[in-house]
Amino acid sequence: MTPLFDCLVNGTRVSENGKSVSISGDRNEQILFFRIDNCYIKDESKKCDYFALYSDSNYKFIFLIELKGINLAKAIEQFEETITNEKFKYILNIHNCRKCNNYGCIKLLLVVHGRGISSNNDLKDRIYKKYKFILETEELNCDLEEIINKYKNKHNIHKSKLKRMLSKRRR
Repeated sequence: MTPLFDCLVNGTRVSENGKSVSISGDRNEQILFFRIDNCYIKDESKKCDYFALYSDSNYKFIFLIELKGINLAKAIEQFEETITNEKFKYILNIHNCRKCNNYGCIKLLLVVHGRGISSNNDLKDRIYKKYKFILETEELNCDLEEIINKYKNKHNIHKSKLKRMLSKRRR
């Protein structure tokens, strides 16, 4: 059994077949990429290419990353097999992660692809309802900083709306 640490990728960029995911980051952020396919999970099952953990002082992001040509259905199948894989569930402890929503933990399935993939809202809703992962698709080269900032902003807007609602109820 390969330890997850042995699958740690050096640097802040992963790539495969002309598709890449990277992050510039700063001193207050940490990002770790781990190779899942043919490293952490070496069996014949379908699985995502990478797993990434991001954190700063306020947020934690969990990414499952699939670098795919044009077949989104196959990418979703790989995602589903990855998160139901016993070895992966053990490391991530996905099913016991309910409390992390209170701490700004956001889980994303990121599919980086060539031209021609489009995801619809029904598919995004199904992935979220079933697995509590948000589906994002990007073409060819993806800067994680943009995605992270997008969800930090959404989370902050949601948090401020909740505070306003609670303060109105108390009056």
